[in-house]
Amino acid sequence: MFTAMVLICMIDRSCIEFTDKLGPNRTQQECLDRVKEMVYDIKEFPLPPIKSIHYKCQPISDGINT
Repeated sequence: MFTAMVLICMIDRSCIEFTDKLGPNRTQQECLDRVKEMVYDIKEFPLPPIKSIHYKCQPISDGINT
């Protein structure tokens, strides 16, 4: 299982991290597809000029602790 995370950095050096609240995603490919959706939606926000976009699919544990 994976959680999609996107980091948007603006020209003024400020950054905003977005974490997917619809997941988790079962496969890494599903997570990457979700990242694409998130980036598309984020670009619709009125943000300062974007310098860079970073992402990751964070593996999550299955909730079993040993």
